[in-house]
Amino acid sequence: MAGAIVALSSCGQPLGEYEIEAVTLTDEAPMLEGVRAPDYGRLLKIELSSETSLTAISDQIDGVYALADFCPFSDRYYLTTFGPFSGHDADLGVPSFAEPLVRGSDGKFHYNVYIVPSHPMPGIEYHRAASARETYNLEADNRDICIRLDAPGYDIIRSESEIVRVPYEDISGALSSGS
Repeated sequence: MAGAIVALSSCGQPLGEYEIEAVTLTDEAPMLEGVRAPDYGRLLKIELSSETSLTAISDQIDGVYALADFCPFSDRYYLTTFGPFSGHDADLGVPSFAEPLVRGSDGKFHYNVYIVPSHPMPGIEYHRAASARETYNLEADNRDICIRLDAPGYDIIRSESEIVRVPYEDISGALSSGS
């Protein structure tokens, strides 16, 4: 019995399923509280919706991060990603410090995730470790992006969302609108 209790207490909190609402290019994006990041100039903005409120489960998770990679999502940190933010760009990195989310007129909670379109970005001075990272270019790679929300911890079963697949056609359309 004690083993079952320990096993159950080691299960992560599911972070829900998300749907893509829009994929756009923006030159204005919020930064997480306390993060010093270069001005990348432009970012891919992924607008998501969900039945899950990250602030409603804030007593069960300490922090939430948006992670992205080209599908099938084998390297959680491959694409430089910021978020999640609320639909109004409030920082949700530490949900217990955020204002409680309110359902939109469609009955869902809304989120934004931002992805840097290439690495390295022209005109950005990188630290040595960041400079050594593998290069990517969303315009040239012709691949879908997979996004997952993750709440780190010591759980046997991770606290994470279902993977959201962003079609390359949506990415390409957004990036070409800013050319």
